[in-house]
Amino acid sequence: MDGPMKLLILILGLSLGARAEAANVRVGSKAFTEGYTLGELVAERLGDEPGTTVERRFGMGATGILYAALKAGEIDLYPEYTGTIAEAILKRPELKEPAAIAEALAPLGLTISPSLGFENNYALAVPEAYAKKHNLRTISDLKNVAAEVRSGFSHEFMSREDGYRPLVVKYGLKLSFINAMDHALSYRGVASGAVDLLDVYSTDAKIKTLNLRVLEDDKNFFTRYEAVVLARLKFTEENPGLWHAIQSLKDSVSAPAMIALNEA
Repeated sequence: MDGPMKLLILILGLSLGARAEAANVRVGSKAFTEGYTLGELVAERLGDEPGTTVERRFGMGATGILYAALKAGEIDLYPEYTGTIAEAILKRPELKEPAAIAEALAPLGLTISPSLGFENNYALAVPEAYAKKHNLRTISDLKNVAAEVRSGFSHEFMSREDGYRPLVVKYGLKLSFINAMDHALSYRGVASGAVDLLDVYSTDAKIKTLNLRVLEDDKNFFTRYEAVVLARLKFTEENPGLWHAIQSLKDSVSAPAMIALNEA
């Protein structure tokens, strides 16, 4: 090999090395405990890759804000849920499978990772003592206490297209005591004995701390919300090694582990 060729290879090598050292990834997250936790999980995994600098942009807000930041190139990726992507971003709630969601995201310049290992689904829950007293195991069982159960539903659940109104239609429920409130107040209501029924997230630590029974969704009403990483397609194409690192997080967090992390 002659001198000029050796010099060219050396220059190319140094150039590639410089690009690797300069790799900067901007990781976003939503503004709640699980969002921060998953954001940190992603950031730490990327930080393990040689020459990678991670910029944490956590607590940015709700889906709309993070999606706009992705589209504007202000962040490269953030943890999200398949159900939220289908409904809030794609406006196609009929999409259930991750592969179908990924295919629909491609024209938007986005993609998703494999599942991180758990789902954080909407659910209905009652105190364990109340469930035992009235023999409640499924959402359908609420028909037996519809005239007396005191609900404390979050404002978001009351307004969502996959929330209270279509739920009661699907299950044929006619609840007599319906109260809308901040989610935190719903939990306080349960703790004080003023609320018997509320909407929860299935990985919420308060399910354990307040000894709640999650009612089985026996008519499969609620959408599945698998935890994934939503990323700019351009980022994954330009940084295949870093995207591979994200994909290695597949099935790394179980639902019980996520509940424990939310409780910490």
